[in-house]
Amino acid sequence: MKIIELMKEKTGVLIGMVHCLPLPGTMNYGGSMETIIEKAVRDAKSLEAAGFDAVLVEATLDRPMGMSRGMVQLAAMSVICGAVRQGTSIPMGVSYMTPDCGELFAIARASGADFVRITAFVDTLRFSAGIVQPCAARAWEVRRNGDMRDIAILADIQAKHAELVYPQTTLEQSAYFAQAQGADAIVVTGRTTGEETPLETIRRVSRVVQIPVVAGSGVNEGNIKAQMEFANGFIVGSSLKPKGDLSADVDPALAKALVDVRNSI
Repeated sequence: MKIIELMKEKTGVLIGMVHCLPLPGTMNYGGSMETIIEKAVRDAKSLEAAGFDAVLVEATLDRPMGMSRGMVQLAAMSVICGAVRQGTSIPMGVSYMTPDCGELFAIARASGADFVRITAFVDTLRFSAGIVQPCAARAWEVRRNGDMRDIAILADIQAKHAELVYPQTTLEQSAYFAQAQGADAIVVTGRTTGEETPLETIRRVSRVVQIPVVAGSGVNEGNIKAQMEFANGFIVGSSLKPKGDLSADVDPALAKALVDVRNSI
């Protein structure tokens, strides 16, 4: 079943993060694509075995972080995601910070991904590395011309790690614009990785959109019950790693514990 269908039919859909080790061409690349692939597939299988509903593969640890990615990284992500797709049977998505969402959709199509996560969909964002322009129009063009309308868009609004270039934009406006311009689901987060998404943020967005709302950071056993009242899905990463270490393997026990809490609600 597709991820959007899952979120419309099932309560508390869990999407587990697969944090890739540094890719070829980046500062901390370890020299082995095989190692990167093996870890990504291992984490994805652990999430699936624990009962997660989907996985999201992300190039999380690449440094230095700039406003563009090279061809080698693009090719590497396609290979990694393809291996995860072959190694699991649940929906898979791709998250890849790039100002050209065409690259993101290219990875998704090449690897067989079901969805993509787009950081700057309708908001103009200032990151430490520069300003990223919204890509909703470009996303529609790419999906239409590439016959990729079956690949769903999970669109962040007012994303973490960034400042709004136009801070007068309200959360509700960003959510409304994202829905109106083609997002299939809205992602809301705390300010940084691992920080809990404020319950009021989830509530405010759920009131103004008719598409699924996803809590994208800080989900854990202690807050998922309250958040499930307003969120259709959850993207979970750092809370599944020992001491929140994004380079570590997914801890199967932590993953299973969160699934058990979700299932008990």
